[in-house]
Amino acid sequence: MTSERSPSPLHTHKTSFGSYHFYEHFVVGEWTDDHVSAEQVKTLRELFDEYFKGAPYGYIGNRVNPHSVDVAEVRKVLKGAENLKEIAFVTYTPMGQSVAYIEKAFYDSHNLHVFQTLEEALEWMTQAMQPHC
Repeated sequence: MTSERSPSPLHTHKTSFGSYHFYEHFVVGEWTDDHVSAEQVKTLRELFDEYFKGAPYGYIGNRVNPHSVDVAEVRKVLKGAENLKEIAFVTYTPMGQSVAYIEKAFYDSHNLHVFQTLEEALEWMTQAMQPHC
């Protein structure tokens, strides 16, 4: 880990199901709903596509609130997200980390990384997006 300061969000967008913090080349999402639906993911994909205007971007799911995910349905939505290049989840409990690794097996259209701190995920995402931008 480097000693560089973590980047700051440029914009925050709130929905009825979470807050989404936009950085130059990625988004950090914090869900507030107990369940993530394919329709919510589709709404976010459209929001992200509009914000990034066709440029490559990454997504960090900062799992400060536990929630369930219909992985099969979300996977269908993500297959059409051509500009989404990197995905990371930040989990804060051993159970959350186990769940994230199970989910990782289902996200075959995108490479998913799991971290234990937001700082690690931000640092990794900043570096990972460099070749795409």
